[in-house]
Amino acid sequence: MSEEMFGVYYISLGCFKNLYDTEDISGFMAEAGFMPVHDPGKADVVFINTCSFIKPAREESEEVIREMMRTVPDVPCIIGGCMVQQYGEKLLEKFPGIAGLVSFEHYCRIGEIARSVVQGDRVFRTGSDFSLPWWHSKRFRMTPGSYAYLKISEGCDSRCTFCTIPSIRGPFRSQPVADCVKRALTLTLYGVREIILISQNSSEYGRDIYGEPCLPKLLRELVRIKDLEWIRILYLYPGDSLNDELVSIMAEEDKICGYFDVPFQHVSPAVLKRMGRKGSPEEHHACIANIRNTCPDAALRTTLITGFPGETENDFDMLCRFVKEAEMDHVGCFVYSDEPLAASHSLDGKVKKKTAQQRKHRIMKLQKEIAAEKNEKKIGKVYRTAVDGISEAGLSVGHACFQSPEIDGMVVWEEESEPGTFTDIEITGYSGYDLEGRIAAE
Repeated sequence: MSEEMFGVYYISLGCFKNLYDTEDISGFMAEAGFMPVHDPGKADVVFINTCSFIKPAREESEEVIREMMRTVPDVPCIIGGCMVQQYGEKLLEKFPGIAGLVSFEHYCRIGEIARSVVQGDRVFRTGSDFSLPWWHSKRFRMTPGSYAYLKISEGCDSRCTFCTIPSIRGPFRSQPVADCVKRALTLTLYGVREIILISQNSSEYGRDIYGEPCLPKLLRELVRIKDLEWIRILYLYPGDSLNDELVSIMAEEDKICGYFDVPFQHVSPAVLKRMGRKGSPEEHHACIANIRNTCPDAALRTTLITGFPGETENDFDMLCRFVKEAEMDHVGCFVYSDEPLAASHSLDGKVKKKTAQQRKHRIMKLQKEIAAEKNEKKIGKVYRTAVDGISEAGLSVGHACFQSPEIDGMVVWEEESEPGTFTDIEITGYSGYDLEGRIAAE
């Protein structure tokens, strides 16, 4: 580590995979003498990890860049993330005052780039060779409580017509099992007790290096880590790789949360075909039935899109019926974003934004009723709960096994609990998607 110390203020935008990258960057920065600060005014440099998935994400990233350059004009800004990967030095046309640009393949050099920037240089390292992301063991964890994200693969080989991820993040590349296990072990040394596996398509993990999906193999190795209490998996793409072996190990192993995050996106065969995805209401229901038959206490989450080009009222009615019948535990619904670089941009039958918004609201209204019924049944029951922190109101907040932090509801209770620990909470009520409770009597 460098003897001369500097302060760096981090802003990570977008998905959990971006947050994971920012944590990696913090390790390389620390090696070069840059320690995190919580006030940009006290920083020697600001690093902004941008998101470019859809237009609102790009607009947020651009606004954050403007705000930082306006708030701390004398502090140089280094920009990384998907916007740099997608636009490179074209960003300088909109933001000529940027001091540094760094794309994914140069993250391992971020320390030397930052040192040059604080000395007054402007450094632009862009490119897109899509090498596997670097990982730094001495990263600063930016998640609260006792959980951390572990990226098991990068990129995607699927060609969903609405998605630009393959062009930004590159083809699907898995991290070897041994590397993932080593990283999980390292995280437990820093107090992590819950690992959340993330990827663009976790159920396909390992196919590129082992010739077949190997997520069950990875899970069998991870459950052997003594200090891990929970292992959670996000982004299980519906299809052949979400098979009986994977569902069974998730049902059998106590450390693996029975939490199935399956992004169906739609159920209409016509819409799915236009999306470049397979499936039908019957296939989606069969997938759900297999999970629930094997893992009766499973929590299911999905994401849906309304207003995709060509979506008719009949297609949308099909989607509403699916939401009612499937009774998923958690649903995220998004209005289709017509991205210029996505294949779906050239499709006809564009749906008016107002119509798409109305459809989204109808889906979420249905799901809110389902969630209320499910939460009502939880009253009086006791759930093991990870303590994430203290709310602004002074209440303890955390999440149960059936809740993924930051995207689902949370558990709230009055008694003080130490963040990073686990406690048993008896559910006494609910408010919206959040559960209310108290520490269970021993």
